[in-house]
Amino acid sequence: MTKAVLATWYTVLRMFRDAGTFIMIGVPVALIPIITAAFSFIPADAPYLLGAPNPTVFFAGGILIMFQLFGGGYTMTYVKRALLTPMSMRLRVTPGGVGAILVGTVAAAIVVSLCQGMAVVLFTRVALDVRWASIPMLGAVLIGVSLVSQLVYLLLLLVLRKQGPAGALGWVYGYGSCVLGGLIFPLPVERPMFRFLVTYGGPYSLAQTALREVRPGGYASMAMLATGTLFGLAAALGLAVWLVSRREFRTGDSLGTQPTSENHTTGNEPALRSEMEAARTESSQPAPVPPAPVCRRRSSGFTVFRYTFVRAFRDPLNIALIVILPLALAFLPEAVGFTVPIGYQSYGAVILFGAFLLLRPVVEDGSNGTLERIGAAPVTRMRYLVQTLTANAIILVSQNAIMVAIGVVFHGEVLPVPGLLVVAYAVFSVASLALCLAGAAIFRRRETTYQALSLVLGGMAALSGFFWPIEFMPVAARRAAMATPGYWLLDAIRTLESAGPSVEFAVSVAIMVLFSGVFLLTGSTRRLE
Repeated sequence: MTKAVLATWYTVLRMFRDAGTFIMIGVPVALIPIITAAFSFIPADAPYLLGAPNPTVFFAGGILIMFQLFGGGYTMTYVKRALLTPMSMRLRVTPGGVGAILVGTVAAAIVVSLCQGMAVVLFTRVALDVRWASIPMLGAVLIGVSLVSQLVYLLLLLVLRKQGPAGALGWVYGYGSCVLGGLIFPLPVERPMFRFLVTYGGPYSLAQTALREVRPGGYASMAMLATGTLFGLAAALGLAVWLVSRREFRTGDSLGTQPTSENHTTGNEPALRSEMEAARTESSQPAPVPPAPVCRRRSSGFTVFRYTFVRAFRDPLNIALIVILPLALAFLPEAVGFTVPIGYQSYGAVILFGAFLLLRPVVEDGSNGTLERIGAAPVTRMRYLVQTLTANAIILVSQNAIMVAIGVVFHGEVLPVPGLLVVAYAVFSVASLALCLAGAAIFRRRETTYQALSLVLGGMAALSGFFWPIEFMPVAARRAAMATPGYWLLDAIRTLESAGPSVEFAVSVAIMVLFSGVFLLTGSTRRLE
């Protein structure tokens, strides 16, 4: 226990020594006023608010919980560094071993997440006059949600053993929980199934239920039930993590025990020696670089371009999120207030997150030193960026064309000027890639980039009007949305629907091109870490 406490405080100090931690604490504080202002039009008695007294309280609590859901990224990053790198064998055989590292990292991540939550609570209380009903219950809910999230991310990492796919599934877990809780899309809560989902359908739903029922007029028993369910879920996840860790780390130090001389003189010794020799051999090798094609001819200079396609579709998760999900959106129906069918209105959000999934290998290359080695290789850093961005742009533009083609067949003339619609989506795709590159260059560190961009892109998608008609938002929010490329994509679509090819459409596309230029300039001139 003492070693776990020491590991906790050491990890807390490491986290707060990183400037990215303070960025992540400040991001929700900056987003809440924008989101609440954008949705101030919602009446206080709307079913969408699920009993919250006003939109400010609903979205303040929603964003507070959402950031706790993504806080598992801290645990994933630091466990990856400590236990899943070539030199981690040294830490595995230290007193305390794997158990102290896992417990200490999870506890440290919860401390950081609670600091983030308390910053949101203080800001909303002072600046927005949000009155939280019960601080003790709020603290218990935040601890429960954070603990569940840390264990979910940790379990994904231990099972997949790769931070990239595990982080992407963490996105699915975080945003999926918010969707089931009614934060991202309004759900028809008058139906029993959807009412159950927004009440008990996931960590977000349980936390919101506890905070809602602890207010005056609520049912305290239901709040206690939701909170207890959170901790019960955490216990089940903790058991799963313990079982997986016992299987994964067979180095003589089972979870919670220390290595002894008996451990190293029995059947575990050959396995331990072979793992240490493999780790030593791997650590002496340079970071992987895109392999050159095996042939006798001179390279054509497009090695990185070809390898980018291989990396993009080598991961089944990328295929699911970049290919299958957009095609499913193409079949969603029309809705009142939307210029085009719902799927084509929200398709811009899919492009944003698809661009980041495609740019994720660039972040990985920056963090593992590949870009530094490229600087000394015949492939220059600029050629690497140009070929990588070009290949990813071709992937997204091809997806855009397929999406519009399906729409022409399924929706007919509802889609305005399909050729120009592909152009608008294509320019926005380039702007999205450039935005993610700029974000990676600004936030620099991998873990900070993953967490910050996931939340910034989500806020940008909401502010741009991908999920609801932009006309529903107040004038101030619409003016703020003009600072995002997503607004101009929807403006181009509205112009095509109302006036067809016109100067206004060209202006909207030109503004997206301008955004792309600014983002590319920022992302290509700052060195990735």
